[in-house]
Amino acid sequence: MKRAGQILWLALILALSLGTPLRAVQPDEILDDPVLEARARELSKGLRCLVCRNQSIDDSNADLAKDLRLLVRERLVRQQLATMQGLIRQRQAKAGGDAKATAGLQAVSQAIKAVEASTDQRLDLEWRTALDGLGENRALAEELAQQANDQTDAGAADAEVIAFIVDRYGEYVLLKPTATGANLILWIAGPVMLLLALGGAFFYLRRRQDAGGPEPLSDGERAELDEILES
Repeated sequence: MKRAGQILWLALILALSLGTPLRAVQPDEILDDPVLEARARELSKGLRCLVCRNQSIDDSNADLAKDLRLLVRERLVRQQLATMQGLIRQRQAKAGGDAKATAGLQAVSQAIKAVEASTDQRLDLEWRTALDGLGENRALAEELAQQANDQTDAGAADAEVIAFIVDRYGEYVLLKPTATGANLILWIAGPVMLLLALGGAFFYLRRRQDAGGPEPLSDGERAELDEILES
C-alpha cells in the first residue's frame, strides 16, 4: 500500500508539471532586483517571439526570444540608473558642505556613468560588478536603487520600453497590436463585415416575405390539372 501511494503521488506531480507551461527564462537572465524582474516578466507576456510567432518570448527557447528578453531587462536597468542619477543630483544639492556625503554620491554617480556607457545587453551584470567595486558606498547605491523603484511610474516606464522594442522590430512583435493607425482598420474590419452580412441576410429574408407565396392557379390551369389527375 505504501509503494502504491508513492506511485500515485509521483503520477500526480508528473501530471501537474506537464500541465504547467514551461518558461524559457534561464536563471542567469533573471535580474537581481525583484521589482525590475517582475516588470520584465509582465512585459514579456505581451511580446511575440518572431521565430515561433505564436508564443511569447518567455515561452520560447529561440535565440531571438532570449535576445528580446535581455533587451527588455537592459532597458529597465537603464531606466533605473537614469532615475538614480537624478536622485543623486537632488542629494548633492542638499548635501551642502558635507564632504563625505558628497564624495559617496560622486562615487556612485561615476559608477553609474561607466555602466551606462556600455553597449553590452547584459547591463545588469555590469551593474552588479560596479556595486562590488563601490565598497562602503554600495549600501548608498542600493538605497538609491530602491528609491528609484519607489518613485518610478511603472506604467509610463514600461510603455517606453515597449515603444523602444516596437521601433526596432515593428508592431508585429506585439502579441496584441495597438488599435491605432493602420491597425485600427484590422480591428474594426471583422465587426463591420459581420454587420454587413447580418444586414444582407435580413433584407433578403424581408424581400422573400414581402413577395408572399406562389400565385394561385388560373381556371384553365386548374382544369388542365384535373384532367391529368383523372386520366
